[in-house]
Amino acid sequence: MRFASFEIRTVRLRFRFSYSHALAARTENESVILEARTDAGSAGYGETIPRPYLTGETIASTQADIQRFAAMLRGVDISSYSDLREKLEPIYRLADAERKTAAYCALELACIDAAGKAFNQPARLWINSANPECQPPRYTMPVGTSSPKKACLLYTSPSPRDRGNH
Repeated sequence: MRFASFEIRTVRLRFRFSYSHALAARTENESVILEARTDAGSAGYGETIPRPYLTGETIASTQADIQRFAAMLRGVDISSYSDLREKLEPIYRLADAERKTAAYCALELACIDAAGKAFNQPARLWINSANPECQPPRYTMPVGTSSPKKACLLYTSPSPRDRGNH
């Protein structure tokens, strides 16, 4: 498998209500979406949300960094998840040293997704390729600074769409 192209898009989504935490408050979110296409035609997608107050990355700088990082993978032969991990490692080290981790996030996710489709393997094998003995990943999410009661209602109540109110 080889990565043939990378396409960057942005999407802005308005929230139903304001979301705040210790560093920011917002009513919308702007994400960078990366599509990674292989030479066989499969596509993988990655998303990232640049935050200037965390890493200094902006939408524009993240797009530029994704292009730079993606160029390092374009046309490179990749035969397995382990091989992909090996090819991504120097890019990760560069991104980490330069504090370009939002850009790397989108790249890594898109590459894992595309590789999984190309190899017809689930993404969990990406995790196991680093450590076959590892446990399944656990996911976390941020909880805003609203009151505990509001947070409980927010994260346990079905959304209007889930209740059938389209």
